[in-house]
Amino acid sequence: MEAHFASSSLPPYWVQQPQQQHQHQHQHQHRQQLELERQNAALAQRCQELQGELEATAAAAAQLSAGLALASPGGSTQTSQKQHPQEQTPQRQQRSATHTLGDGEVDREELALLQRRLAAKQREVEAAAAAVGAKRAQAAQLQAELEEARGLAAALSDELARWKGECAQRERELRTLQQRVEAAEAHAGHLEDGESALKKRNSELGTALAQRKAAVRQLEDRLRALQGSEGSKERQMEVLHSEVEALRREGADLRRHNATLQAEVQRLEPAHGAAGLQEAEQEQWHSPTSGWQPYQQHQQLEAAVSVQAVEHDEPLPLSAVQLNRNAAHAPLVPAGAVARYAKPSVPEYVACNTAGSYPSSPPSCGRSPRATPLASLAPQHAATGGAAFGTPVAASHASRPSGQLPQEHEHQQRPPAPSSHGSPASTSSGACQRDAASFLAAQLGGLGLATPGSSSSPFATEATLQDMLGRTQALEDRLLALNAERNALEAEAARMPSHTNGRTLKERKRRGEVEGRLEAIAKESSSVRLQLRRLGVK
Repeated sequence: MEAHFASSSLPPYWVQQPQQQHQHQHQHQHRQQLELERQNAALAQRCQELQGELEATAAAAAQLSAGLALASPGGSTQTSQKQHPQEQTPQRQQRSATHTLGDGEVDREELALLQRRLAAKQREVEAAAAAVGAKRAQAAQLQAELEEARGLAAALSDELARWKGECAQRERELRTLQQRVEAAEAHAGHLEDGESALKKRNSELGTALAQRKAAVRQLEDRLRALQGSEGSKERQMEVLHSEVEALRREGADLRRHNATLQAEVQRLEPAHGAAGLQEAEQEQWHSPTSGWQPYQQHQQLEAAVSVQAVEHDEPLPLSAVQLNRNAAHAPLVPAGAVARYAKPSVPEYVACNTAGSYPSSPPSCGRSPRATPLASLAPQHAATGGAAFGTPVAASHASRPSGQLPQEHEHQQRPPAPSSHGSPASTSSGACQRDAASFLAAQLGGLGLATPGSSSSPFATEATLQDMLGRTQALEDRLLALNAERNALEAEAARMPSHTNGRTLKERKRRGEVEGRLEAIAKESSSVRLQLRRLGVK
């Protein structure tokens, strides 16, 4: 077999395919199949050549055997006799006749010739036998080679069948792999379609999310604006309620103080009236009667009250009948007693509360006996003062009118006892209410508080408050509009491509416009928030 493969042009398969290439046979199936086909063609050609040689050897052996059969003595004689039946020449006939005629004696020359022929024939037979032996040995060798070639052909056919089976298996695997590859490609196509659909859906969801974020941001801004406006309104209402409560407390304190003063005046009125009458009688005894004149204070009081009522469009607190009735019992006051009986300073609210029932004389008139308790009872402070009621004992002695008992004046400086008597009807007049309101405003201003109508109020008037609320609402609406525009521009900027290669000139200009507008909106929003913060909205 090795000699056969050495004589053949192609090396054996196991020489062509090293061991390391057997691990990658599935990658070289077509090349191996072509090589096997070439080897099979070479083996078939070699078999044909051997078959021709075998047939030639068989023909040569047949010829040799035929030659040997002819070379045998009997056979050769008979054959020669059969082949040359008519070869006897006249000389040979004569010679044979001579032998026969010589009583059975054979010619020596003929005998030598025959012996020589026989030796030549023997040599030929020996050479033919040697040639036949060689041919037989060669035939045996060729037969062995033929058997070996047949075995190799059978092995090669088995190997070819095995390789054909493997090739078929590889082809089936290849078809299976091709089907799998096609299925994988189809699945990859489906996945790419799904990916593109998901990207499109993602872009849509991103746009929707940006819009929802913008809407949520707008709602949050609106909520903060509403919370700020509600907080400012609540703070304003709290301030107003606190001011109203302070005014109510001050009004209640003033009413209690007024009631206490009225009760004290009513309690001290009889004693001081009697003392005044007694003093007037003493002065009448010691003074000429020509210096006395009837007191006309009710006329001046009626004129003053009428003027105040006309100026403020209010009803008169006292009718003319009451004034005439009071004037009938008016005492006579000396004209020269004005300097001696000068009335001390009285607070406005005390004068207003007692002006209806207890008239006091102007500075140009003499002191009335009915005005003495009020003048001695009032504290010595300014009209708009906020000091406590009452003065020390030394100050009361210094400011005590002449002719008044010290015990009585000290009794007047004690805090008055509460009384169940109501306030006079004159305390509800418009002039007294305005004086009380001005006095209360002065006291609240001194305490750091403010009234709704005063200039120190943070809201001044109702019109100012409404104007502030209107400005706040307008600023909040403007802020909401700016936030909505900013959200729309941010959504548009998010939809624009981020890279600069795919943008057109129009898109670049639009992006610049959007960025500029966003900066302007940010500046305007900060300005609006600053104005809202100045108005008290966080």
